[in-house]
This record gives sequence, C-alpha cells and structure tokens, in this order.
Amino acid sequence: MSELTQEQFDELPDFAKGAFAQNGDVYIPAKDAKLKQTLDELDGKYKNLSKTLETYEESKKAEIEAAKTKAMEEARNSKDVEAIEKQYQERMADLEQRSFEKGKNEAMTEFKQTQAQQKALGVVDKISLSIGVDNEAAEVIGELIKNRVEVNPDTGEEIYKDAKGSALSINRDEFISELKKEGKFKRLVKADVATSGGGLANGSGNGGGATTTGNMGGSRDERKAAIAKKFNL
Repeated sequence: MSELTQEQFDELPDFAKGAFAQNGDVYIPAKDAKLKQTLDELDGKYKNLSKTLETYEESKKAEIEAAKTKAMEEARNSKDVEAIEKQYQERMADLEQRSFEKGKNEAMTEFKQTQAQQKALGVVDKISLSIGVDNEAAEVIGELIKNRVEVNPDTGEEIYKDAKGSALSINRDEFISELKKEGKFKRLVKADVATSGGGLANGSGNGGGATTTGNMGGSRDERKAAIAKKFNL
C-alpha cells in the first residue's frame, strides 16, 4: 500500500491506524515516514561529526605547534639538543597515537550500533512477512513490533521485548508464538498460523447473503469491504 486518502484512513480499524503517518493530504506507511526521518537524522549527525572533526583537527594542529615551539625554546636554552629533539619526537608520536585510537574507537562504536539497528530492522521484516496475511498486514505488524526487537551491537544477540518494553528470555520462534497470542495480531496473521479458536479464518464461510466486492479504488462500500477483507473484520 503506497498511500491512503483521508476517507480511506478514517475507515481503517483503530489498531491499524498507528501503522500510517500523515504526509500532506494523504497517509503513508509510518515505516516510510520513519525512514525519511532516520535519514535526515543521520545526515544531521554526519554534518555535526564532520564539524567536530574539523574543530578537533584544528585543535590538534595548535597543540602540535605549541609542543614544537616549546621544544625549540628548550633546545635554545640547553646544550643537549639531541635529547630535546628525542623528547619532542616522543611527544608527537604519543599525541598522534592517542588521536588515532580515539577516532578509531568512536568510529567503530558508531558503526557497530548502526549495523545492529539495521539487523534488527531486518529481523522485524522477516517476522512480519512470515506471519502477515498479506503485505499490508505485514507492514502493520512491522510497525507494531519494531520497538520490541533489538540486536546487541557487541554480541549480535537478538533481544525481544514484551508489549511494555521489558526484555524477554526467548528466541525468535518463541517471540513469534507470543505475538500470535496477542489479540491485536489475530486478524493480521496468516490463517494457517492463527491461534484464535472458533469460527473460520480470513472471513471465509461467513454464511449466505450477498457481499460487496472489495475495491480500494471503488465506492465507499467497496472500500469498506476491501478493508474488512484484508483484516478479517
């Protein structure tokens, strides 16, 4: 689903509206809106980091020049020029090494965190697509569980949380089983994995009587029928 009009959005079930965000006069999947926000935030962080590095480089140059000036001044007032020169070289080597290690560690930490976030989003997509009744349902599931899946940036371990945000001692399959037990997911999961008892899945076998054919681009009744069919309402 690319976008919904205001009227289509108003007809969505309340629990599914949270999966969309307003974009001008239409509503788009919240995941797309969040992706744009994330890219803007990363761009801002990159610009801030570049500015910080430029400032750091300038301060480092000033520090090196100050150390050089001090060493030369000491050399003028000392007969042991070789000893002063050696001390100067040692100071410079130590300063450069510390600067290199600091920058490397900061870059590695940020890289590992970014990788962990990307892996967590991948896990969310896999879970959503594996249990969603269709792609639209998978998008809704993904929005509802994206804050409940994390990856440890140091160990790569997948961490799953309950609806209140508390970490659970379970693996991916166990997490999926727990999701299927939650009421808000029962109308979104595939018929062969739904856990709700009684009745027929996906709105099949609803008995006699005429029904309106679902069509998201049709009349009001057709759109309502399409939404009901998608989410088994």
